[in-house]
Amino acid sequence: MQTNKQTNKQTNKQTNKQTNKQTNKQTNKQTNKQTKQTNKKYFKNPIRKSEEKSISQLKVKTKRQTKK
Repeated sequence: MQTNKQTNKQTNKQTNKQTNKQTNKQTNKQTNKQTKQTNKKYFKNPIRKSEEKSISQLKVKTKRQTKK
């Protein structure tokens, strides 16, 4: 049988985990929103996902070429 101390410890651990998860989720959401707003303000033509992907592929290709 678990003692009260152990039970409380376990319950607190679980509660904290859940609370932290929720807080982090909320904070990340807020930060992302803020970042998007800032980007809109400073970058008039934001890079599209497809362009972003091709840029990263180009970077990889150049790295490979320089290795040879």
